[in-house]
Amino acid sequence: VAVLKAYRTQGIGRRLMQFVISYAQNTQPESPIYLHAQVSRQTFYEHLRFLARGEIFMDANIPHIEMWYKS
Repeated sequence: VAVLKAYRTQGIGRRLMQFVISYAQNTQPESPIYLHAQVSRQTFYEHLRFLARGEIFMDANIPHIEMWYKS
């Protein structure tokens, strides 16, 4: 999820992710929810109940980690 710098720290990213999680749960309840997070944003996703799994990997020269939603 990306939020323009001028709008950060207003809870917009959190609300966007909460909407996406709710939508995914309602439309595909049997499917797990996971994402590839920039390591620098791992804490943001942990606050949304995502757990890191596996090893750090590079994507576009940026360290990432796979994260799975814990419902």
